[in-house]
Amino acid sequence: MSYVYRMVNAVLAPTLAQEFGLSAGGLGLLSSVYFFSFALFQLPLGLLLDRFGPRKVNALLLLVAAAGGAWFAHAESAGAAIAARALIGIGVSACLMASFTAFVLWYPPERIATMNGVAFSAGAVGAMTATVPLEMLLREARMLGFAPTTIDIGGGFASRTSREFTSLEMLKYQAFGRLPAPSAPSADPCEFIRFIAYAVHHAFAGERLPEVIFEPGRCVTGPHQFLLLKVHAVKHRPGAGTWAITDGGLGTVTMPTYYEAHDVLPCTGVSRPRSEHITILGPGCFAGDIVYRNLPMPSLAPGDVIALMDTGAYFTALESNFGHPRPAIVSVGRNGKTLLRRRETFDDTVCRDVMAIESHEVMS
Repeated sequence: MSYVYRMVNAVLAPTLAQEFGLSAGGLGLLSSVYFFSFALFQLPLGLLLDRFGPRKVNALLLLVAAAGGAWFAHAESAGAAIAARALIGIGVSACLMASFTAFVLWYPPERIATMNGVAFSAGAVGAMTATVPLEMLLREARMLGFAPTTIDIGGGFASRTSREFTSLEMLKYQAFGRLPAPSAPSADPCEFIRFIAYAVHHAFAGERLPEVIFEPGRCVTGPHQFLLLKVHAVKHRPGAGTWAITDGGLGTVTMPTYYEAHDVLPCTGVSRPRSEHITILGPGCFAGDIVYRNLPMPSLAPGDVIALMDTGAYFTALESNFGHPRPAIVSVGRNGKTLLRRRETFDDTVCRDVMAIESHEVMS
């Protein structure tokens, strides 16, 4: 059963990508979160096996895996599917170790090697069951009329100079504040389309090809906008770190920096060496209003302006006026500058309120 859950995504990848609009990175996260939760649960699993025995622990955890499988089958979003896969990973984490523990407890030493081999062979059968038979089942379903006519692969990637964190990078960053190293520019749209075309031809070999829709909006708009943040204060504590407080953060205008890597440049002295590690903060009065932690930067001072690059996609869509107004948007071109959206005012934030409060009223 563990191997079935482990291998099934390899066959279902085109269907999952179409169902949830996943990119290659999203598919990787959907598959890898199973292994992450599986590995993370090994330490408490050992304690449980020693305390309660393999029979009870494995039976209970397989019920957890079944619940995760049911959740995955009814998932209506990528987030729910990822959470369900993590639950499945926990549920099947005891399959191998419970078997080994049971063999040690129930069989004489000369039989243990044979029983371990039987366990590994059973796992191999599960791997084979999850690949060729499932692929045949999908083909049979298409022959019965359940063939997709349209596959929407989404945008696939953002700008060429920004990218999502991998699962391991996200873990290191959130747990230890270690930002991933800058990466080379990603593939251009033509290379991406060639990869998708090959995958679709392979999946539908000998059958009528579905219509493939590509949504290039993000990779078109992403590189053509950047966010300017003004530094209002810089705090330095020897041995602890340096913090730069700006007028925008995670709670207002930089939500994608929670899971994406974007370059950050000082608007003056761009070529200065990045000799410091600075945590860039927003103006919100909560600890999570962060742009980036431990970001390599030149020294900053109050009044400096920094540019967060490639923010033309989801930064504007996900911004919030939580305690602070949303900024203006200005277009700059060969013919000068044009104001596209003015800065938000207090009147803008309350203009939809329907209860008028007179100035002389006292609220208790």
